[in-house]
Parts: sequence; C-alpha cells; structure tokens
Amino acid sequence: MDKIVTSLREFKLTNDIKNMISSIDPANKSTDLSAVLRGYYDKDLIGESEYLALETKIVLKRFCLLMEQKFNGLMHGVYLYDHKTNKVWNASVPNIPTGYNEYSNGASVEEDIQIGEHVPEQMKSILAVPDVDRAEDLTSLNHKKDLMKNGIYAYCSAPLSCNGSVIGHTAMFSKMKRDFSDKDLVQYNMCNQLIVENLLLKKEQLIRVFKNENRL
Repeated sequence: MDKIVTSLREFKLTNDIKNMISSIDPANKSTDLSAVLRGYYDKDLIGESEYLALETKIVLKRFCLLMEQKFNGLMHGVYLYDHKTNKVWNASVPNIPTGYNEYSNGASVEEDIQIGEHVPEQMKSILAVPDVDRAEDLTSLNHKKDLMKNGIYAYCSAPLSCNGSVIGHTAMFSKMKRDFSDKDLVQYNMCNQLIVENLLLKKEQLIRVFKNENRL
C-alpha cells in the first residue's frame, strides 16, 4: 500500500502521457483502459510508478462515479494517507471543485491529529458534518476556510483501513447544508469497504505483474 501512496504522491502527467491518454476514443465503450495502460507500460512509454498511479486512479474513479449515482447530489473523493509526512494525496476526485482539489492534494493533516493520537480525526471513524460553517470538530475547524471558499457546505468522511492500519479516507461533499441520516451512514460505510477491497485486489494484481517481469 505504501507503494501506491508513493506513486500518487510523485505522479505527474507529462505532456506525452496526456497526449497518449487523450488519443483514446472515449466514445468507444469497449476500450479497456487497463489494457491500454499495460500496452504503454510494455512499450516503456510510461514507468512503473506512472502505471501504478494511473491504474489506481482508474479503479477509484469508477467507484466515485458509482457512489455519486447512489448518493444523489454529493461529490465523492478518495484520499490516501502518507504516514511519513502526515499528508493526504488525491487518489480520485472526479467532480470535486478544482480549487479544493489543488488544496487537498498533498495537504498536511498533522493538525488534525489529537494530542496522544496517531492518525487524523477523519481517519478514525465516520465524521458527518451537516453545516461546515457551524462545525466545531477539529477537521472542520482546520479546513473550513478552503471548504467554504470552494462551495462545500456539508460533508461526510469515512476511514479507509487495511489490515488494521489506516491508509486514507473517502469523503462525500455537498454544495449545500445537508443532514446525513443513519441510513446514509450505514450505506456509506458499506460502500467504503468495497473501495478498500477492490483497491487491495488491484494492488496485488499490479504487484504480481511487476514481480513476473522482475521489475520490482
């Protein structure tokens, strides 16, 4: 999992990669993006870190879009946590305002850790905030300015954990104040577990590819 976090932290789309990806016909629903990326990797057009980051982003973007269908009116994002630097990195943020994405990618969450704790508050348990402006929890207080500046007035976050270790969190954002029902929170938590499971499956698949080719 650390390898995925590192790849996302260091990932930058070069002009060459952008041109290659833009050449893929989005209208062709039969296009297998994973196969396309693997082809680029096999031809040494993209490196191991770029391949891993792009594969991860594809998987998580699909989940975000599916969750946005399930939770109407909410924007979804997935963030991975770098324990070494106490920063979070955007794993998938397809429809979240650009300004907030720029703020959140590589954002420090060190101040979101309570004294005596080891992980940020938003990665300990589900956090539902119906009104950002009036919120008094540590996470909202630290990020309120940038949330509201980008038109986010309510949100709910949930931790992503792997083998007992927190690897990040997901978040669903609202452009207006919103109460989150108990049913919302239960369904959100269930979806979150699917994200973790599929992310882990993809991670293991990629590692097997690299091991088979002696590229690790």
